[in-house]
Amino acid sequence: MRFVILFVISILCASCAKSSGIPPALIEFDSIVPHQDSVYFDVGFHSNTELLELFWREKKTNSYDQVFICALADDADFSIEHTISKAAVGLIEENKMALNKERFDYIAKISFRDVANNKASSRYLTRDALRGLLADKTHVPCKVIVTATGYKAYYTGLLYIPVNDIFSALSGNPNVQ
Repeated sequence: MRFVILFVISILCASCAKSSGIPPALIEFDSIVPHQDSVYFDVGFHSNTELLELFWREKKTNSYDQVFICALADDADFSIEHTISKAAVGLIEENKMALNKERFDYIAKISFRDVANNKASSRYLTRDALRGLLADKTHVPCKVIVTATGYKAYYTGLLYIPVNDIFSALSGNPNVQ
């Protein structure tokens, strides 16, 4: 019952949300490397727009989520109302080690997930499952989604991760089954 009430409240709040009017940032892939001793990977990318303080700078309101998400299967509907069932997902942070100070560099700590029941449950994708999903692809589309109270979700432009780079990172991570 509590879930139903929360769902109704979130739908009502979403219907009141306004568009930010902020143009989509251009984001570009830099690298993907495995984490030692975990199932996570760091995706390095850069943007022509600062993403962590985007809503504060543009609208004087705080954002509460900056999510990096990639569609691993053929479902590339990135809208916040939709669940991409086979996805690479993670939060972004500033890449403080970046040398190029003329752009905005980020790292997304991602995991490869199989999401079910409208985000109610998920599990890590196995190495074989990932290879099967990506076998016929050359690139995987990704976006950053930023959310803030009172506004519709903000979406960057698409970034593409080469599948060969994902396979190389997978081979360097013994923690992915």
